[in-house]
Amino acid sequence: MMASTANEQESTTKDETVEEVGGRKLPQCQPCSKNNRSTVAQLYCNDCKEFQCSACSAQHQTFALLSGHAIVDWKLKDPEEKTVNMFGFDKCLEHGNPVTIFCEDHEVFCCPTCGFSGHRLCEKAKQIKEFSVNVTEFQERLKDCNAKASLFIKSINEIGNAEIIKVNEKAETLQAELIQKISRDLTEALKEIQTLADALKSSKEEEMTKVSNIKGDLELWRNSLNAASEQGSHDQCFILCKSLKQKSSEYNEFLNNQSYDTIPISANAECHQVIETFVKGDEKLVKLLQDNVATGSEVFEEKSMTTRESFEKCSTDTVENIDDNQREQTVHLTSMAISAFTKMEKRLFSGIDFLPDGRLLVVDNKQNTCFLLDENCKVLGNKLSFFNKNSSSFDVCVYRGNRAVVTSVNYLYFLQIYPQNSIRLIQKVNALSYYFSITSFNHSMFLCSTYIDDNGPVRVVDLEGNETRFIDIGFPDIKYGLGESFSTYISIPGIIVLTDKHNNKVHLFHILTGWSKTVEDDRFQWPTTACVAPDGTVFVSCEKNNVIVRISLVGEVLQVLKISFKPKAVRISRDGKLAVAGIEGEHCKIHLYQLDYR
Repeated sequence: MMASTANEQESTTKDETVEEVGGRKLPQCQPCSKNNRSTVAQLYCNDCKEFQCSACSAQHQTFALLSGHAIVDWKLKDPEEKTVNMFGFDKCLEHGNPVTIFCEDHEVFCCPTCGFSGHRLCEKAKQIKEFSVNVTEFQERLKDCNAKASLFIKSINEIGNAEIIKVNEKAETLQAELIQKISRDLTEALKEIQTLADALKSSKEEEMTKVSNIKGDLELWRNSLNAASEQGSHDQCFILCKSLKQKSSEYNEFLNNQSYDTIPISANAECHQVIETFVKGDEKLVKLLQDNVATGSEVFEEKSMTTRESFEKCSTDTVENIDDNQREQTVHLTSMAISAFTKMEKRLFSGIDFLPDGRLLVVDNKQNTCFLLDENCKVLGNKLSFFNKNSSSFDVCVYRGNRAVVTSVNYLYFLQIYPQNSIRLIQKVNALSYYFSITSFNHSMFLCSTYIDDNGPVRVVDLEGNETRFIDIGFPDIKYGLGESFSTYISIPGIIVLTDKHNNKVHLFHILTGWSKTVEDDRFQWPTTACVAPDGTVFVSCEKNNVIVRISLVGEVLQVLKISFKPKAVRISRDGKLAVAGIEGEHCKIHLYQLDYR
């Protein structure tokens, strides 16, 4: 037991305490620590203010100077004494001695040396202990000064706080209103994304089923081969490998043709307005249309110049100076590129449209496919085939950036076009009518021309295939056949353009006022497709005489472009590039032009 205690006392450690078995911490002997020894202390000297072991504490018996120190068990040590910071006031500045005298005559503290030499004749120089002191009163004075200092600091720190609070209150109100709006928009966006996702998954159900079955076969084959390899014979392995080779090749080819990229879905939660507000149109045009409803079409002919002036890019000087002979001249265009498809298979480019980045999306009616072209008419990526063999694809409309919709008899194919030049089918919708042409009506609806239809030549169709008919518009009472009529839409001021191929007419209908006009001109020879230019004018392709005719929104012929082939589809980009697809002999062609209205 004695040896164990001695070992404990002589053990060295860098810790200030020693752990006992029970987990209790004991103090170290501080004098031993100074000699790099670790010894458990049993005593505490209240005068030395340190823990000591028995050996070190015995020095108090050896030296008379230490004999009067209070030695107690370390557990009975005095509580920690509070030290008073005197800030050096208790020391004589001249001699460094403790001050014991205060001279009230000179308001100065003195040590005995200073008091004897400099203040012995002062009447009010006395020992400090002879003066009375009111600590409470002085504490109150310090407290009052401290309060004033705090008040000043607070006043400085609060500069601008009141204004900030008012602005924050207003901001919180506006933020709450904005959050409500964002929440509504977010709910609509999420709902639309979910709808599109469900439709996309549904469109891939057939492929999913086939791939799942393939996966099941592959798992069975692999397990059988593993078993034959581990436990079977050479003949069994050979028979399985040879027998499954052809089928596995077919599966592999099918899987290679599948897309393994996650198809992104983006949604726009804007309100689905069927018709744009009429007040967004030009004021002069509004008055002009109202006057026409009251007095007849003659007013339109008299004021056509005023209408043209309402569009800044309509090139009014060119229109004013044209006579009948000059009207036959072609508008100044620069051919940028030509792409001729000379392969033997039959082709018919029945629909084209520009993507925002300048790429061109083309629909091939004969091959029932669509593909991409760059600005030089070079084919990009792989084509997308529409799998409905009993149907043909007709026209295409790009919307919401890199999305597009293709008409195909009584189907609408919704596509996603990626920057990497791939095209994916994201949704297939059953249409309620037979659609030929398609163009944008608003952010979430399309204007489609119909054929073999008793209920009118145009419809407004939404993303789900729901239709809206124009009941109050006096469309021609004609049941058009396939390719005999084409429609487009001038969003501002809200005019539908409808071509009539075999009657050589172009009809204009305002959807809100009921105004309409039929344009007849010798240069309209089998007018078919039409598109709206960035300035609001309309380009109409004419198959019989191979021209593109540009007309104003009131039906006046502005310019004529003669081309060398039969035009089948036209589209204009936002930056003024005109794309014309058509047929020359047995070949399909696509020409790109940069418009110049000089």
